[in-house]
Amino acid sequence: MFPVATLTFDGSSRLFRLPQWLLQLLIAVLALLGSALVVARSAGRWMVAIERVRSGQPSG
Repeated sequence: MFPVATLTFDGSSRLFRLPQWLLQLLIAVLALLGSALVVARSAGRWMVAIERVRSGQPSG
């Protein structure tokens, strides 16, 4: 799934003593959280823009 991340964390997985699948799961969760934040930000901007249009204020 994440070959680059697997290669990067291959050595550090011995230090943390975490199984490889758990490390990949953490990376996947972080990636999902990051994309969810981006989506939430853009959705918030759209909501503000729509509210401005509804109230009659010029956008921007």
